[in-house]
Amino acid sequence: MKREPTPPAAVPSEELPPEVAAARLRLLADVSRALASGLDAQESLRRLARLVVPQLADACVVDVVEGEGVRRLMVTDRDTERALRVLSGGLLPGPDDSACALAKVLRGAGPVVVTDFGEPGPGDPLRAAQWSLYRALGAHSALIVPMRVRRQGLGALTFVRRTGAPAFDEQEQALAADLGHRAALALDNARLYALQEHTAEQLQLSLLPDLTGLDHLQLATRYLAARERAEVGGDWYDAFPLPDG
Repeated sequence: MKREPTPPAAVPSEELPPEVAAARLRLLADVSRALASGLDAQESLRRLARLVVPQLADACVVDVVEGEGVRRLMVTDRDTERALRVLSGGLLPGPDDSACALAKVLRGAGPVVVTDFGEPGPGDPLRAAQWSLYRALGAHSALIVPMRVRRQGLGALTFVRRTGAPAFDEQEQALAADLGHRAALALDNARLYALQEHTAEQLQLSLLPDLTGLDHLQLATRYLAARERAEVGGDWYDAFPLPDG
């Protein structure tokens, strides 16, 4: 069942100029529309990242939990070439044995603001990967928020600012946390839809008749679903030889 993203929520706007508060509410509305526009999770998250850069941050990193590891799904930066240099394929180590801020968020903490990036740490490969990321992006501060739904951590969004940009304030942290929640709903919807689609495909394959044993005839099978979304339900048919051949 598709989970509809929640409507834009009010972000704390105490002491904010009206135009700043309005801009942040517009960002939430734009992100909500982008996430609800399709069931391709990667494309939806890419749209989110393009909206928050540069409105909220100089760069946005999307990490998703995949098995026991972490997949760096995308890096969006003001400088496209910089983003391409940073993003690399492969699976990052899981968060269980790491002490870095990303690992803490993936284990249930957050939002977490990082201003002291420390050293890579030879015994902590995820921390080393994060240190390399911050260095490549020229990070001065980072804000990491979880993508969590139904008490399950699906990943994290990392917002990066460079030297000269102010630190993330409380209102921006609340805004980013809201974005992370909406991204988690979109990602969960996409995974539920993919699971439903896979189940329907397996059901279709199981219902197709066995046409072996009729070598003198050219026969083919096809499943035409009666329902568009569920992709199940339809006509039943079979082919078999009669006693007279």
